[in-house]
Amino acid sequence: MKSCPACQRTYEDTFSFCLVDGSVLSAPNEPNATLGVTTPPVPGPAPTAILNPATNPSGPRPQLSTIVSPQPLPMYQPKPPSSSTEGQRGKPWLAIGIAVAVGLLLVAGTIVAFVLLGRDDAVTSNSNSKNTNANMRSFKDCFASDTAAGSTNRATHYSWAEDQTVDRLQSNLNSKLDLLFECRSMNAERLSEPYADASVVVARYVPDANCFDGDAGVVNTSQSDHKVWGLSRGSDSMRRNLEWKSTSAFKCLNTTKHASFFADVSVALAGGGVGPNIGSDSNANSNSSRWGEINERASLNGERLTYYPTTTPEQCKADCDKNERCNGFTFIRAGTYNPQDSAMCYLMSVATEMVPHACCISGIKRP
Repeated sequence: MKSCPACQRTYEDTFSFCLVDGSVLSAPNEPNATLGVTTPPVPGPAPTAILNPATNPSGPRPQLSTIVSPQPLPMYQPKPPSSSTEGQRGKPWLAIGIAVAVGLLLVAGTIVAFVLLGRDDAVTSNSNSKNTNANMRSFKDCFASDTAAGSTNRATHYSWAEDQTVDRLQSNLNSKLDLLFECRSMNAERLSEPYADASVVVARYVPDANCFDGDAGVVNTSQSDHKVWGLSRGSDSMRRNLEWKSTSAFKCLNTTKHASFFADVSVALAGGGVGPNIGSDSNANSNSSRWGEINERASLNGERLTYYPTTTPEQCKADCDKNERCNGFTFIRAGTYNPQDSAMCYLMSVATEMVPHACCISGIKRP
C-alpha cells in the first residue's frame, strides 16, 4: 500500500499521486514515511483544482461530460445531386437520338417494303405465266375426247380439211365450239381468248362487212375489242356469234380458201392464237409453204442463231426465210417484260420445242 504524506490517505500500489491534493505517494517502506517527516513537495505544476472541495471532500468526483472525438471524413465524398439546369441541358440530345432512331426505322421499313414488293411482283409475274400455261392446258383438257381437234398444229387441220365439203367443215367447227364452250374448266374470262382469236381470223379472211349483214364490228381485226365484246355478252353469246360468223365467212370465201380458213379457226379455238399471215393468199396452200406451225402465243426452245430489235413478226419471219441457217423464229412483243422494252426477233438455228406463252409469236420451218 502507498499513502499520501499530506492527507494520510492510503492507495493501492498502482497509484503514484494522491487523488485529493496531488502529492506524491510514499511506499510503506519509505524511511521518511516511517519517521513521520514530511518531505517538502517538489516544485511542479499546480495541483488540479477541485470544485467545491469543502462541500464534499470525500465524495465522488464530479462527472465530466464526455468529449466526443471528431468522426473521420468518408474516403469517397458523395456526388452532389445535379441541378435542374443540367437535366434540362441533356434533354435535347435525348430528343435528337429518338428522332434519329425513328428515321432509321422508317428508312429500313421502306427498304423492306420495296424488297417485298419486288418479290411480290416477281411472284405475280410468275403466277401470270403459270396461269397462261394453265389456260393452254385447259384447252387440251376440253378436247380430251378428240385430241386431233385440240391440236395447235395448223398443218394437221389443213390436211384433214383439204378433201372435205364446206358443210362438213362447218359441222366440224360447230363440234369444236361445243367441246370448248361446254368444258367445265372454262369460264367466260378464259373463253374470251379463243373467241377473240377466232373472230380476228374471220375478220382477216373476210374483210367485207356486207358478208355479215353490214356489221362493221365483225370485220374489226382488234383482238382486244372482240374480247371486250365477248366478256360483256357472256359465254352463250360468244358461242352463237362464232357459229354465225364462220357460217357467213364460208359463204363469202372462195372454195380454195376453205381449208386454210378452217385450219386457222381450228388453231385459234385450240388456244394456238393467230398467225402473222392469217388471211393472206400465201395461206391458200400450206403444203407449198416452207413453214410448218406458226403460233401466236408461243416461244421456241433450242439453239439461238442471232437476235435483234424489230418492229413486226412478219419482218422477223421474212429474215428467217432469207437465212438458210435459220430453222425457226420467235418474235417477242414490245413491253412483254418491261414497259420500255422494244420488240425483239430471235432467229433459231435449231428449234426443239414450242412452249405456250402469251409473250411471243413463233414459227418453225418444215424439214
